[in-house]
Amino acid sequence: MAATAYSYTIDTLVSSTLDAYSGDPVNLITKSGEKFLNRLKEKGRVFFIKDCEKVRHPLLIGHGEDSSYYIPDESGTYPAISGAAQVSNLGTAAQEIMTQCNFSMVAGTRNINMPQSMPPGDVINYVDTLVGANMMKIWNEEEQLWWENTTARSPFSGDPDSASTVGASIWAPGYPMNAKGLVFGGTDHGTGATFLYSDEAFAGVKVDDVGDEFSTQTLNSVGDPDATADRLVLVDDLQSIIDSCGFSEVEHCTDIFTTKAVYEGLLMYLRDYAALPSPIQASGGTGAGWDHSFDFGGVKIHWSRYLTAGTPWDFPQDASSIAACDPVIGLNLNSLRMNVVAKPNSMDGKLGFIHQVGSMIPHALLTNVFKRIAWKRNYSFDNGRRSMFVMTGVND
Repeated sequence: MAATAYSYTIDTLVSSTLDAYSGDPVNLITKSGEKFLNRLKEKGRVFFIKDCEKVRHPLLIGHGEDSSYYIPDESGTYPAISGAAQVSNLGTAAQEIMTQCNFSMVAGTRNINMPQSMPPGDVINYVDTLVGANMMKIWNEEEQLWWENTTARSPFSGDPDSASTVGASIWAPGYPMNAKGLVFGGTDHGTGATFLYSDEAFAGVKVDDVGDEFSTQTLNSVGDPDATADRLVLVDDLQSIIDSCGFSEVEHCTDIFTTKAVYEGLLMYLRDYAALPSPIQASGGTGAGWDHSFDFGGVKIHWSRYLTAGTPWDFPQDASSIAACDPVIGLNLNSLRMNVVAKPNSMDGKLGFIHQVGSMIPHALLTNVFKRIAWKRNYSFDNGRRSMFVMTGVND
């Protein structure tokens, strides 16, 4: 039997290593996804999907006509009780508002550069380390893009590309939806005309057209993680906004992400009042491992190094009083999902998320060569958006 031919060319080494990493995005997220992507992964919300222009999820708002209550074999009209309709409410026209949320697929690309002459020693290990570092960087960048707070980014190319209202979400070609876009986009924050976004399309849908069921929950707090008295206000407001997001076993807030300052302020309050569960008390309220979190109000609270206090997060009652505040964002990870386009590997045809663009390419004026890679992904939500929230005004 003839031995399998194997080539030590740079292109073969890089291609085979890329294929190995490409088919294992979960392990890459574990290594470099930090807190948000890791939680998304743990909840099983990172999906391989077929290549597409956009992802669509049906949106059913309302429930049609009310049920009728009647006496068998007797016709007539009966009084409504607590909102229940009369017997004559049975109609022929559909009363549901049925539409679809749209989430455009966006692409990323990068070059993996290397010298034409490999260094002495274990060449395979060198290539593996180089490619692995590039793959980890991709997921770390995704984490940073999600928490970027300068612009609220919409998920669909049909959404407005410029905001008619200050702070409204916009579509930016090439960029996926971010956290700010998710919680602010196309919503009514109840803070006056300056922050009324409900007539701005988000995922191709306007709250004004379908109802508040498509809007996230909001609360403007005066809580402060630095002062003892104001920590109680912060905790009370946090519990209130969590409660407002609970609609069912699937449609409720699962995770809260905030700044290090708010996270530590909450821990200080809970330690002082012995409100932490025993396993967390045992380690001083920090939990086990570096990626610690704690349970509060039925959800897990985390802090992110990419979330910092700033004016883009502050939407108070009076536009003239905008100040830097700490973002407190509640996500329903039963609903939010990351969709990664599956690409067949060049070596064995198995699924991965990296598309290799050609073979090794030499730089025009350098002795280096590079491999071009690309990937496609987006975020979407398929179990509603009203179970997510943003709490503004904290420590402003």
